[in-house]
Amino acid sequence: MPIGCGRGAAWLLAEMLLFFVPAVVAVVNYQDLLLQEGGKIMVVLILSTAMVIASTAWVVDKVYRFEVKMARRRSNHHAHHPDLKPEC
Repeated sequence: MPIGCGRGAAWLLAEMLLFFVPAVVAVVNYQDLLLQEGGKIMVVLILSTAMVIASTAWVVDKVYRFEVKMARRRSNHHAHHPDLKPEC
């Protein structure tokens, strides 16, 4: 692992509490709201996470299929024109 990555990871781990304090304070301050609306919030979080995962998978699949299609075109083109230099 590069030295910079190790230092960055060590800093993040050392300051992890800084990232969680605002969330804990919000839970403590808005406990009544979370008790009333917590189920709805969880449903929204779960559905939105699933939508992000599904849309990301769809885009990755489309890009992969496009790349495979382009690679096949390039290889077929070079097979029919062997005097052409291949692209990097």
